[in-house]
Amino acid sequence: MLTAYFDVAGFLSVVLRGLILSAQALVLGGIAFHIFVAAPSAPHLGADGPRLLRRVNRVMRAAAVVAAGAVFASMCLTSRLLIESAEVDPSRLIDANYVQAGLAAVFGYLALAAFGRPARSLLLLALAVVIVAGSTATSHAAAQLHERGLLLAADAIHQSAAGAWIGGIPYLLFALARYPDGIPTRLVGRRFSLMAMAAVAALAGAGLVMGLAYIDSLAALYGTAYGLMVSTKVFLFGVLLAFGAANFRLVERLRADPTVPSLRFRRFAEAEVAIGLAVLFTAASLTSLPPATDLRSDRPTGAEVIERLTPRLPSLSGPVLVDLPTGARSIVGVSEAARLIAAGDVIDSGRADAVIDVLWSEFNHNWAGVFVLALGLLALLERAGLAPWGRHWPLIFLPLAAAIFIFADPENWPIGPIPFAEGFKNSEITQHRLIVPLVAVFGMFEWAVRTGRIASARLALVFPVATGLGAALLLLHTHSVGNPKAELLIEWTHVPLALLSLAAAIARWLELRLPPPARAIPAMVWPICFILIGLLLLTYREIS
Repeated sequence: MLTAYFDVAGFLSVVLRGLILSAQALVLGGIAFHIFVAAPSAPHLGADGPRLLRRVNRVMRAAAVVAAGAVFASMCLTSRLLIESAEVDPSRLIDANYVQAGLAAVFGYLALAAFGRPARSLLLLALAVVIVAGSTATSHAAAQLHERGLLLAADAIHQSAAGAWIGGIPYLLFALARYPDGIPTRLVGRRFSLMAMAAVAALAGAGLVMGLAYIDSLAALYGTAYGLMVSTKVFLFGVLLAFGAANFRLVERLRADPTVPSLRFRRFAEAEVAIGLAVLFTAASLTSLPPATDLRSDRPTGAEVIERLTPRLPSLSGPVLVDLPTGARSIVGVSEAARLIAAGDVIDSGRADAVIDVLWSEFNHNWAGVFVLALGLLALLERAGLAPWGRHWPLIFLPLAAAIFIFADPENWPIGPIPFAEGFKNSEITQHRLIVPLVAVFGMFEWAVRTGRIASARLALVFPVATGLGAALLLLHTHSVGNPKAELLIEWTHVPLALLSLAAAIARWLELRLPPPARAIPAMVWPICFILIGLLLLTYREIS
């Protein structure tokens, strides 16, 4: 019972950390936007200047309330874990570092929500310091024995810069929505670009300091889970920089010619928000992983990673119901299971049930690839005008969702003996069940959009939003196989899926939001992303 709770609680803690970092970024971004962009620009905006300041302040304070609630929930979750697992006296938890740091952060957020008026810049700065201090006090830097002060400072700068840049973009969008073109857009856009460039420089410098401290070699970037997440974060950072550079060029064009439309600038900024959230959720996953320097043994080699990622023929045979050594029943391709068991090519000391679990996972992933590849191809054919009937491709998501629900965890209801409610005690099963409604939403809404049953432009955005949420879940997705090396190799197969899902979400969003002449490229990009996802799933493997 405790093991199951610990498993689910571990996943929930990472989700909460992602929510905390996102809300914190929105708070810090609001403070930075107020001080460096909105307040200096307000005198030049006439009567609309005070309105902009009030709107920025209102959103920032709402984000502070959300952040305070998420921090408190995280504290409660951790406290229950300690009470249940270590039998800690609840009255002594107040002395714990995470409680004191959490209470400091909650105080900072609630004080900002209560007293952070637009004109109180010094108070906003002071509360930002309290919030960042509370966050860094529970980071990897706080647990270091060497160069602790330097790493704490680097972490604080890193979080503050990320908040100013990523968290400031939504406020930029608020301002641009109010002033779509003309002098206000040029003024606000220019000030934000200068602030963002300073934040990027600070972010990169602080990240380099922490990277050198926590990652001991280039091999650790692919040979440890921490290194893999850092590599993913750096990649997303690069994509974010590319969008930021494109927007900077647009700002310069706006400065030179006030008649240049700012719509593309705003749409690229929206894409930056999505990428920024992915960066923050990747950072959240890092908090649950030990630094690479703490895991120097049992790392997969580069050759092992390449072998795992090398495509192979899919496993589509079966399924057949068999009895597991555990006494439960499962569905596998019996001939393949028999071959691997007879050859001793098994994991976890040759346990046959482990082989069956792996084969079943490969079977599920490979068949999911068939569905996703089919819908990607149909979407591309429809877009190319070769198959108008292909507009019904979203309906493929419905049988895919049903297949995930029924077959993803065969020892559980409806085809296994474990009751439905009991399955939620396992974080991996819980994550699978969270994916099911997302996949169903894909199909229902996009089919209605494609066939004209939904004409609302806002509801059409459900598809890219749901795709983005799926990408976030993949970044947070965990596998408990009892072997860190095997878990990392599985993560290597999931990160490309998450990145392609994010790319598909952004491309579809831009297709819907950009003016018609600029939609051609993103309209082709997202079906290609789904085709690539289908191919990766079709060749997915967990046994090298």
